[in-house]
Amino acid sequence: MKNLILSIVLLLSLTLSVQAAGLSASFLTEQVANVDGTNAIAFRLGYYLGAEEGGLEPFLGTDWRPNWNEEGEMDPPSVLAFGVINHFTDLVDSENKLPLIPDFFLGFLNEDVEIRPYIGTQFSINFPRKDAGFMGGLAGIKVRVYPKDRVLWLFEARYDDVFDALSAIPDNQLNAYFGLCYPF
Repeated sequence: MKNLILSIVLLLSLTLSVQAAGLSASFLTEQVANVDGTNAIAFRLGYYLGAEEGGLEPFLGTDWRPNWNEEGEMDPPSVLAFGVINHFTDLVDSENKLPLIPDFFLGFLNEDVEIRPYIGTQFSINFPRKDAGFMGGLAGIKVRVYPKDRVLWLFEARYDDVFDALSAIPDNQLNAYFGLCYPF
């Protein structure tokens, strides 16, 4: 764990010379097949460090599972999360250096559409609730349909390992999330 935190700090310090694009707020909901599932509502507040070609975005957030028990308490509880997302360049851009991928998308999408993939990791911060936590990875895409759109669509897949009080949540499976991102 100590090596992971040291690696994150090192990555963040390497990006300090890069132009920062600013704050972003993201709201996501877990997409589940049944209504009675313990689906999550997630909120993230991030700070993008990068340029048009991509960059890192450290974030603070929370995953809330509005599932109340008989005593009127949340079961499982809400937890705070810290993570880092690595953004990549636009897949639809005709000047993208990836072979065949921009040509594939440009065959049926307008060049004004932006599709930016990202990968990242996140883990819980346990000081509000020491007996609940999770850690895992995430991958997704941010989609901007029109160049003047302020809000981006998020499609994300997460693989989380949960422990202690969150053990009621099915873990070690791939979960789908959908949401919106508003860059300031």
